[in-house]
Amino acid sequence: MALSLRPYPIPAEADADAVAWMLVRTVEHLTIRYLLDAPPIPRERFLADITRLILNFFREPPVRAERE
Repeated sequence: MALSLRPYPIPAEADADAVAWMLVRTVEHLTIRYLLDAPPIPRERFLADITRLILNFFREPPVRAERE
């Protein structure tokens, strides 16, 4: 649901089941590691960064200039 509220569309070729699985597993793994490893990252920073990771999942990568 959160992904559908984004200002840019989800690509038509995206496999919703595969994407949901990957995003859930990513959040699950990072959250478990955050709790077990207790890194020096404030909780608010962790939540903001994991949210950014998820919301930017479908963004097109920036176009890079070709090197000559």
